[in-house]
Amino acid sequence: MTIVFIIVEIMLAVAIAITFIRLMLGPTMVNRVVALDLMAILVVGMMASEAVRSGEHALLDVAVVVGITAFIGTVAFAVLIDRDTGDKQDD
Repeated sequence: MTIVFIIVEIMLAVAIAITFIRLMLGPTMVNRVVALDLMAILVVGMMASEAVRSGEHALLDVAVVVGITAFIGTVAFAVLIDRDTGDKQDD
């Protein structure tokens, strides 16, 4: 069973690395926000996997806080992007 958790965590780490590349190379702000949100979701998945593997239930609480924070940040970026594009559409 430990092999499964190792494989899952390696796959999540590779996905985080690929997402980080997308975060750096994203041509628009929207691409970067989506990449950042995906990275946060992948980190939550990695925390949940580690919590199940180790039996440390405190990691699940941290994962929930990270997920909620990522959601609030994504909504804030969406409002900011909408405000910026809304000004340009009114002209």
